[in-house]
Amino acid sequence: MVDLRRLYISLLFSLVLLTAVAQTPVGGFIERQLSQLALRGERITAELDTARQLYLTSPTDSLAMAIHELEKQSLAIEGAIARLSEQQKAVVEKARSEEQEVVAGDAQPEQPIEVPAEPQEVVTPAPEQAKEQVAVAEDSTEEPDVIIPQEEVSPQEQHTEDKAVVSEELKSLFSTTTKRYALTEQEIDGLINDYGKAYKEIFEALDGYEKATSLSTLEKHYADYLGAVERSSKIADAIADRSDLLFTSKAKAYLMFTDTLGLDSLRADYIALAEQTEATMTEKLASRCTDLDIAMYPHRLRGTLYLEAMLARHYAPESADSLLKRYEEFDTTHTLFTPWNTPKRSNATFKGVKINKKAKDKAVSSLPTLKIPSEGELYSITVGNYASLPPSTKVFRGATPLYRERREDGRTYIYIGLYPTAKSAQEDIALLRKAGFKQPELVMWRDGIRRDDFVDRSSATTSTSKVSMWRIEIGGISGGALPAEALAVIREKAPRKEISKFSNPDGTTLYTIGIFTKESEAKTLATAIGKASSEISIKVMPVGKK
Repeated sequence: MVDLRRLYISLLFSLVLLTAVAQTPVGGFIERQLSQLALRGERITAELDTARQLYLTSPTDSLAMAIHELEKQSLAIEGAIARLSEQQKAVVEKARSEEQEVVAGDAQPEQPIEVPAEPQEVVTPAPEQAKEQVAVAEDSTEEPDVIIPQEEVSPQEQHTEDKAVVSEELKSLFSTTTKRYALTEQEIDGLINDYGKAYKEIFEALDGYEKATSLSTLEKHYADYLGAVERSSKIADAIADRSDLLFTSKAKAYLMFTDTLGLDSLRADYIALAEQTEATMTEKLASRCTDLDIAMYPHRLRGTLYLEAMLARHYAPESADSLLKRYEEFDTTHTLFTPWNTPKRSNATFKGVKINKKAKDKAVSSLPTLKIPSEGELYSITVGNYASLPPSTKVFRGATPLYRERREDGRTYIYIGLYPTAKSAQEDIALLRKAGFKQPELVMWRDGIRRDDFVDRSSATTSTSKVSMWRIEIGGISGGALPAEALAVIREKAPRKEISKFSNPDGTTLYTIGIFTKESEAKTLATAIGKASSEISIKVMPVGKK
């Protein structure tokens, strides 16, 4: 779709000159106008053929619209050529008639040449009318049409007067046009500034989200994040809409000025510059920005600034040097907003811990099974695991919400609360300790898989005690299975300790055993396992403070 949109804009740029030529008044430039119309007709025909071929393979509404506009412009060229030819013929015949009358000695007082107007023909306004039309164009959202006014003069003075009037009027129109687009650019700059504010709010909300120690605080920051993202999206859409209109309209107006002076090389230079900018910068910026239209805006604007600076040499020489300097020093990086990291948030319904004064008496087997989302991160607090379930949920001291999970080791694990980040569970872990739970432990799942290598480093797992928690790590296993001798020792000496398994990047398997509150207990078991199975590597590792 991007390529088709780019083609459509390119076609609009090509159509720009046609309107200007069709509105040029009858006078000393008729021959030149006919020549230009013929060249434009050839170009439109070539572009129309290209567009039709592309439509056969990739039909879209935007491309159909472009083809329709090209066909209209082609017919307009044919009509304009026909009208100008008739008008030229009328001028020639009128001049011959007056010459014959002078030779016959019956010369009449000179009268202005009156060219018969055809119905529905665009009539060139008088200077007063032109000023009114320019004022209307300034208040319109449509592209301004460059109108070249002309005064009624005698045939002998026609060429000289036309040239002088056109020069002065075009200078005035060029000045009016540049000022109008400067106002639009200021408006877009304001939108970009608003986008920058929303962009800053996004990062502030994300920072608060990552640092939140409670679920309620985290959810507030997440709501702020979503709100800022929505505002940034709306602002980005407004920038895209305004900038598309700006560049299409600005290019159309400026290319009309180039055509009036016959600056075909300048027009070609600008089109080549615009195409090169789109081809090179779009690819470079696509993965480095939050919004491509915003990132591309100064690059596209710089192209029109070049065209304006070159035109100013003819229409506003006093400002040409400053415009060219601005073009050379133009900053194209101020709209490059780098992407932010989206939270690895699962679609789970997160719930914090509540301690109810009156515990409900119901069977542990009736607790809902913990559902693990296939994407994102999920955290919970485990408070125990059982080979045989306790008879009632009263043993959990009125804490809710409760969930259960039966794992591969045959034991049922009980969890309290669901959280999107580790830190958001900190206050609830402290609450569970205060309620009498000896060792509430934070666990984590990522993309549907429990990460037994996860280490809770949150401050909530820390007290003034210097006693650390420990676990046993068994490595050096290439076959994937824990040796039977080692497994037998674990089941005999630590039947209630959790055995976890995960893969290392090098293809080997790592097993972890438990959480131990005493290092000596962990070392005793590790020694026994090592004696039973000497081919494995075993060590005791700290996993945090309790």
